[in-house]
Amino acid sequence: KRLAAASIARAHRGGMAGLDDVIPVLAAELERPGQHRTVKLACAHALVAVEGRAAADVLRKHAADNVEIALIVEPALAAWDDPPAREMWLERLTRPDARHQHVRLAIECLGAVREPRAEPRLRELALSSPAAPDTRLAAAQAVSRIRDSGLESTAEPLLADKSPSGLTARLVAANLLKAHRGPAAQALLIELAVDDEPAVAALGLGRLLEIDPGLVLPLAPAAIGRDDPHVRRLGAEALIARATPERIELLEPLLDDVHPDVRRYVRRELIRLAADPSLAESVIAAAMRQLDGASWRGQEQATFIVVAQQHGPAIPRLVELMESERAEVLVTAAWALRRLEARDVLAQMLVRAERVTAVYVPTPGHEQGVALEGYDQQLAQLFEAFGQMTYRPAEPLMRRFIPKANIPPAYSRSRAVWALGHLYAGNPDPALAKQLSARLADAVGMPPEFLFVRHAAAVSLGRMQAASELEVLRSFAGNKGGDPIGHACLWAIHQITGEPIPDAEPLLKGSSWFLTPLD
Repeated sequence: KRLAAASIARAHRGGMAGLDDVIPVLAAELERPGQHRTVKLACAHALVAVEGRAAADVLRKHAADNVEIALIVEPALAAWDDPPAREMWLERLTRPDARHQHVRLAIECLGAVREPRAEPRLRELALSSPAAPDTRLAAAQAVSRIRDSGLESTAEPLLADKSPSGLTARLVAANLLKAHRGPAAQALLIELAVDDEPAVAALGLGRLLEIDPGLVLPLAPAAIGRDDPHVRRLGAEALIARATPERIELLEPLLDDVHPDVRRYVRRELIRLAADPSLAESVIAAAMRQLDGASWRGQEQATFIVVAQQHGPAIPRLVELMESERAEVLVTAAWALRRLEARDVLAQMLVRAERVTAVYVPTPGHEQGVALEGYDQQLAQLFEAFGQMTYRPAEPLMRRFIPKANIPPAYSRSRAVWALGHLYAGNPDPALAKQLSARLADAVGMPPEFLFVRHAAAVSLGRMQAASELEVLRSFAGNKGGDPIGHACLWAIHQITGEPIPDAEPLLKGSSWFLTPLD
């Protein structure tokens, strides 16, 4: 029964129509005396999933007695704006024997439906020192959803105690003001925004940003220097919203932020800002300073910026960064040189590829290569560059990557195979074609060939127009959904013969379902 109910919910989420007739059946199972707990929970889940409003009375009754069911059902009753549920939640707020989780749900749901009758009791709970902190905060959030003005006088006394013992009160004040605006509210929010506690400061800054990013600008330099990454990001958001060349200089150090979300956010936004001609020069200058710096985090993010701007003067520094000790930098630098089509430094890129290969790839007499982080991915980027720019001096090195080895570098081997197809596009080399055909056919070896090497081999055979290998390509061709090798072989056959690629067969799923259709 549990699995059947779960299957009904899953089917509805997947778009299956016509499930209204299961609502009374699920409700009856929920009502059945002695019903197992797990079946009750599954039926409640399914009724919520199929939007079983017709069973609201049953759901409400069981939610009132069972916290587990209430956690599933009551948010749905709030979303449906069920009138009897409002009365149930209002009554629960006044009951001294109500369970804590039930009270929390009532608070959150009354806030969700913006029930004005609940405001006095919710405000009382928010200001109650003996109440649990989570109850106080939930009540303050609910009040802010019901009322978006006039709470400044309630919030202001809560800011007086700046000590750790006053933290909950200050958080309550910040939550009470979440929907407020106007001079009085803004003055309190500014006081919250400079609070020593990051959780309080983030709430103040966040609301000020929603009202007007200009309100945060005087606070932004201090905010981006705070220890908390969320506070730093909020400061950055204000500077970005009102970007100038001077503010881009303030943002630059955040490209080297220790928190990945902060530095990636700033990098993405700087790339976007660079579309403005008045800011592009400042963005590129900031990126170049980070690129020339010693920190791997700044170097990595700056690399993305110079590529987005197609800034050729960065190429000499990117060549140097290929030698970085950090995988994040050495891989990104190679990627950047490929994306910038740095033809003038292809010889230096080949020297780097040869040096990495010498220590990384197994060779006769040296069964084990040294597994260095990022080397496989860097070689893959370099080989793609050699293929895209048809750099023939790299051919002997890339041919070494066709055979399997004891510890094969999977990504770089697939890219070497792919790049060789570019070097011989429309002009097949018979020996190379045989080698690639063998890689494609190695589906059951010990171990079998890597999937992406086989895929690249099929693509390169098509690009080379290797008609001599059509038999092997046909043996693996197919258009079943989810079969990349079959698709690649069909594409290759089309390149060689002009035969149209058939429409893909549908990918059928459902074998893992407890209930499956008879048809």
